[in-house]
Amino acid sequence: MTATLRLQRTFPTAIWDRHPWKVVLDAREVATIQVEGRLELDVEPGRHTVLLRGKGRRKSPERGFEIVDGGVVGFVCHPQPILPLALWAYAVPTQWIVLQERRLGE
Repeated sequence: MTATLRLQRTFPTAIWDRHPWKVVLDAREVATIQVEGRLELDVEPGRHTVLLRGKGRRKSPERGFEIVDGGVVGFVCHPQPILPLALWAYAVPTQWIVLQERRLGE
């Protein structure tokens, strides 16, 4: 059986990153997600990691999650929305993309 990983890319006030992002699941690039896009991926039950890669060195921190057979795990992602944080993330590219686990609509 499989489970589902859901990603939703929101676009709060930031206007400086409209490029597609690569979805990296368990150290393998598996898909891309567009601005304001949604994505569903079938995954095997168990422990996994996910991160997103943007243009250049920009990326999210790696996030771990556990998923059960038939389960759904969701993440919301977006660029740093507030100017001071965006400037900081520009200097620390692993903080450019915010990736938060959230319960997304069934």
